Formats: sequence, structure tokens, C-alpha cells
Amino acid sequence: GALTWKYNDHYNQTSGDFSGLTVTAGTNGNLNVNPDFGDASGGNFVLNSTSPLKNTGDSAAAYNDVDGSRNDMGIYGGPEGGW
Repeated sequence: GALTWKYNDHYNQTSGDFSGLTVTAGTNGNLNVNPDFGDASGGNFVLNSTSPLKNTGDSAAAYNDVDGSRNDMGIYGGPEGGW
């Protein structure tokens, strides 16, 4: 079957890590932007309030953040992301 790549940020992706997949920013909710993490070098991958990944995840209500807003991309977004 075909794989559909949705709601991902491929910031700084230049090396073909997708092994034959065609991934295009601007389609299926995919982006190519600096995620603006709290402190990535220090291991803090929480999105800053100014992150362009805020409110850009799947728009289906089932995936909303714990506060009811559209989910954020990344591990801390969505109904289980409030940890």
C-alpha cells in the first residue's frame, strides 16, 4: 500500500532520510520550519509559545489538545500530550 505522510515538520531535512518517500512541505499538513523548541540542546523539546508548530496538527476534533484547542505538532500535542 501507499504511505501518506501527514502533519510533520521536516526542518533542515536535506539528506534523504525518508528512504524513497516523497515528502513535500505544504501538502498534507507537512511543514519545513524551525520548530522553536524550548531548549533542544538541553533536551527540552516543548514548543515555545511562538512556535510555528502550535495549532498545526491534524484538525480533527478527536486530536485536540487537552485545553480544547487544535493540537500542536510533536509529542506534547494532542489529547495525551499534557504530560
